[in-house]
Amino acid sequence: MPEVSVIIPAYNYADYTVQAVDSVLAQTFKDFELIVVDDGSTDGTGEALKRFGDRIKYVYKQNGGVSSARNLGVRLAKGKYIAFLDCDDLWLPNKLAETLKGFADGRVGLVYTDGLLIDANGCELPGQGAAGFSGHVYERLLISNFINNPTVMVLKSCFEQVGFFDESLFFAADWDMWLRLAEKYEVAYVAQALSKYRIVRDYRLTNAAEAEGDSLMVLKKAWSRNPALSQRLKRKALSAIYSDMVLVHKRRGDYPALCRATLSLAFVDPGEIFSFLGIYLRKDRALTK
Repeated sequence: MPEVSVIIPAYNYADYTVQAVDSVLAQTFKDFELIVVDDGSTDGTGEALKRFGDRIKYVYKQNGGVSSARNLGVRLAKGKYIAFLDCDDLWLPNKLAETLKGFADGRVGLVYTDGLLIDANGCELPGQGAAGFSGHVYERLLISNFINNPTVMVLKSCFEQVGFFDESLFFAADWDMWLRLAEKYEVAYVAQALSKYRIVRDYRLTNAAEAEGDSLMVLKKAWSRNPALSQRLKRKALSAIYSDMVLVHKRRGDYPALCRATLSLAFVDPGEIFSFLGIYLRKDRALTK
């Protein structure tokens, strides 16, 4: 049985998927299986992956979204640990070896690392590193999803306690999963940049309403699981979402939506609105995918 199961959900990124697979097969830690779940690609992804032969387990399914692909991968996984890598992202060669060290504390259910940002051509982009929080991170994570998917490794048995990725969510399914894990387990951070997160496009710019709706649904689910959460924490979490959406709508040039998001922010956190009085005068912040 492999120690680690690596899961790559793939959809219509044949060239990037080949690069992602290459980065996994180049790992210094070798006791792993690699499962590529093709979520209904129509661009020849399956054909492109034939070059890897039996070094990977390739599974094709009808398109159902990235969460359904990850869930199928988890169900097929035989490893003690599960590591996730999106098909357009990359790992550095020591990613698995260094991430595994984070499980030295038996109370840890999820380990994440620092990472780099790259553009569509693989060139490194400027950007802040991971937040670096460890231990009981649930309240911090509720306010901001500081855990990036390609940096994550999870103890497989944890899924028996928290369930699978919510397939009704697209933009925030990973955040929802990390929150459910952080409710029950400690989280460890490895302060090394071990992955490359590719910025291809920001889906929120074309799907802003869906992105906001998914984020609010994640919080609604969290409230229902944890009714004792303080109103102050809830306001901070909502404020973070609406602050982000103000920036998204400004970037899109959708001023009616910008006004609605600003009013929502003022309603949940009147003090925060003063931070945004100059938003029309500031340059756009960099947005990630």
